[in-house]
Amino acid sequence: MADTSSSGILMQDVLSFMNERNTQDIIQLPVVFGCGKVQTGGFLRNAPNGLMGLGLDSFAVPTMLAEKGIISDSFSMCFGDDGNGRLKFGDKGNPGQNETPLVVQNGLPYYNINITEMVVGNKTIKAEFTTLVDSGTNFALLEDPLYTQFTAAFSAQVEDRRIIDSDIPLDYCYESNFKKNNAHPSVRFTTKGGSQFPMLAPIVGLYDENLNPVGYCLAVVQSTDGNVIGAIAMTGLNVVYDREKLVLGWQEADCYGSFKNGTIKPESPNSLSPTMAPPRPLNSWAPHASASNMLDDILRGCELTLTLTIT
Repeated sequence: MADTSSSGILMQDVLSFMNERNTQDIIQLPVVFGCGKVQTGGFLRNAPNGLMGLGLDSFAVPTMLAEKGIISDSFSMCFGDDGNGRLKFGDKGNPGQNETPLVVQNGLPYYNINITEMVVGNKTIKAEFTTLVDSGTNFALLEDPLYTQFTAAFSAQVEDRRIIDSDIPLDYCYESNFKKNNAHPSVRFTTKGGSQFPMLAPIVGLYDENLNPVGYCLAVVQSTDGNVIGAIAMTGLNVVYDREKLVLGWQEADCYGSFKNGTIKPESPNSLSPTMAPPRPLNSWAPHASASNMLDDILRGCELTLTLTIT
């Protein structure tokens, strides 16, 4: 995003990749990667977990793997509801997955898609806009008037009492003990071509010091610098970045090998429901804690555990 920067250490090393078709076949490849130490700009100014370059740059890891003919020029990532995830190089997804064209703007190395409408519960918001699909951002970010329209539609369909707390870095939070069936509105985006991109985890949980659930917040932030579908918005989806076809694909999955809408049935009993994301202690904070501690807790909730496989 504009007016943001990261300084730190850039290095090259040899990484060992496992061949998915033959686990005894280990491929070693020199790759360039870095660790950001000082971040400036943007909504979250601290990035303790760092960022891995997966863009369309010539020095990005998937680019180097594809140029050497080791993988198809495509990769996927999947964030599970347990806060962990999987990154798979060479994955082009499944025939039954949803897809929409990737939009490359001005030669920038980012993955953008076009949205034609937002559906929040029983409210359909007609709005054509472009959004970045970026796992390096935690929340979903929306510019006005999109943010105001989206949050108004969500809040109007929530029965729980709203919490106003300046220490919480999210605007729409609600009091709840999760003992009743609080069916908050489901959320999905209609992409160019008509495919539905569901936001299966539109909320993050609020917990007290003893990790007792006390409420939840809408995981959407107001932006003044572009729209973003972040990592939390991808939870429960296997998201495929097909750089050969310039297509973004996605399919509901448990992120450990099973797809919900395909020939493989889900095996995980903890899969997300499209109507209610369960409370997750990793994506939480204690009320009245300091804002910096809350942000650290949120950031820890979307770590990507890498399983690097070559198809």
